[in-house]
Amino acid sequence: MVILKDVSGILFVIILLGAGAASILIPSRLYRKYRQPFLQSYLYYQFLTVIFGVYGLLGSLLAQRILHSLESPPKMIITVGQVIPFIGIPFLIIGLYLFVKMCLEMTGKTIPQKFTLIYFLFHLLFFLIYGLVLLRLPPKETEAYALFPSLIRSTLIILQALIMAVGAFILFKGARQLKNPPRSRRIRNFSFWFLSLQAIVLALFLLSDRSLYLTLAYLLLYFLAPLPPLLYLAKNQDPGWYPYTSTEETMSLTDYYDNHEITRREKEIIELILKGMTNQEIADSLFITLQTVKDHTHNIFLKTGVRNRVELINVIRGVKKV
Repeated sequence: MVILKDVSGILFVIILLGAGAASILIPSRLYRKYRQPFLQSYLYYQFLTVIFGVYGLLGSLLAQRILHSLESPPKMIITVGQVIPFIGIPFLIIGLYLFVKMCLEMTGKTIPQKFTLIYFLFHLLFFLIYGLVLLRLPPKETEAYALFPSLIRSTLIILQALIMAVGAFILFKGARQLKNPPRSRRIRNFSFWFLSLQAIVLALFLLSDRSLYLTLAYLLLYFLAPLPPLLYLAKNQDPGWYPYTSTEETMSLTDYYDNHEITRREKEIIELILKGMTNQEIADSLFITLQTVKDHTHNIFLKTGVRNRVELINVIRGVKKV
């Protein structure tokens, strides 16, 4: 029986690691092929959440099971079960930030600097408070000590639920505002799969302390839940995603523009960007508003798969050398 338990445990860990690896490989391949900004954010989000899952969740469970088998004091088991996830919290914080960034980029927007500042200041405060409370736990085993893991679990669930709610708002609102019905439908379907599965994951996380089976179910779904929305995204690719090839920098400028469906106005803006003009200078030169220039520039970045002006300038200059 012990051998069977050991074998099943190893198989369980292999399944979790395999699912985690697949959830990283799928967005990685999509990004290498299409170079869409949101796919890059998605890739980094998946990478960080898998790291947190392997280290903060699976590592914590394995450490607690080993200590339990060694008949270690309950206080030591609880402490180890809190210290390991605490160290992994930064991975989760950055990962959730990239999730919000991905949602905005998927709907054609960029993440505001004010949100970035507030987000990281708030989570830095949470991280520091978490650490201070962990350091000030009573030296003796008390009822409050035993309740500490549940308190931290509930706090993490609330924080993750809030971030997921923000992502849901961004995705569904952004999908409604898009003038491209097929793209809007794809975003809504992706959002449904992603957010529904994440809601189930959080529900299992809330119940995971009630039994080992619920804990294992939570871990299993934590690693498997990212796969359905990723597979949907891979199968239902947007026609607006243009495959990136190494030959792009050897084609003519006209072919490059045609390949990425750059409009006449966007071509004018690109030429002015190459001259080093600011957005305001471009607006004055073309007799259009500053916001119009920003909108065109953002569309150019999305179509060409670059992240900023420097990358755009380097790509266009490379094409012009042909």
